[in-house]
Amino acid sequence: MGSPLLVSALRDQLHRVLKWYQEAPSAFGWGMVLHRRNERGRLRFGVVTPGGESLLLSEALLLDLATSTCWLDGVVQVRLEPRIMRDSLVDALAVQFDEELPREQVEPFKALGGIITPGSLPSELFILTTSRPGGWPR
Repeated sequence: MGSPLLVSALRDQLHRVLKWYQEAPSAFGWGMVLHRRNERGRLRFGVVTPGGESLLLSEALLLDLATSTCWLDGVVQVRLEPRIMRDSLVDALAVQFDEELPREQVEPFKALGGIITPGSLPSELFILTTSRPGGWPR
C-alpha cells in the first residue's frame, strides 16, 4: 500500500480533475492516477482510484483499462499497453497517441509517449475515461 497521505492527496487531486470535467462535453465519469510506487525496494506502477483504492498496476487491470477510451489529463487520447511483466505486474508500458490528433494537442504530452517504466515516469499521470472499466475498483 502507498503512503496514506500520498494516496489521500492523489485521490483529492483526481476528484478535482473529474469535477472540473463534469461540465465539459467529454463528461469523464471515472479516472485513476498512475504513479511511481516503491514496493519492497522495487519501483512499480501504482494506481489510485476515485474511491481511494491504492493498488499495484497488474496486467489484468491494464487489459481491462484497454477496453475503454483513455485520455491523459483529459486532454489527449492515449492507448496504454503492457510491455514487460513479471508476476502479472506491469514493469513497463507503452503510451501511444492517436495518430489522427492535431499536432498541437499532442505536443505538450510528447515526452510521455513511448515506453515508460516506473523509474522513468516523470510525474503522476491522470488517466480519465467516461466510465469505470470492468474489474477496476471504484
